[in-house]
Amino acid sequence: QLVLSKTPLIQKDDDYIPLVRDLNRRYKASVVHYTAKASKFVVNGNPIQSNKNKPTYVILDSGCSGMSVSEDLYNNRYAQARLNKEKSLWGNVTIAFQTLAGDEVV
Repeated sequence: QLVLSKTPLIQKDDDYIPLVRDLNRRYKASVVHYTAKASKFVVNGNPIQSNKNKPTYVILDSGCSGMSVSEDLYNNRYAQARLNKEKSLWGNVTIAFQTLAGDEVV
């Protein structure tokens, strides 16, 4: 449910998925996207590895009806799918996020 408010809806002790400005800082973008770091990215049951030096970022965009991925992520996923002889490159995608308290939200 989308709720518009003139005052913050997240209270001091609430748990939430933190948004980051890493992409805005790195690329000096003129827009700030709603972006979060994925704690897990699983495609067709196969985890896509990320690390602290190269995290997987997810941009939440209500105007996007699909999924865009970086060239590196696409190439890694393509190689993984060929190795596993998968019929679909992006058939079932599950993304998880870690909340501020350390819980996982899928």
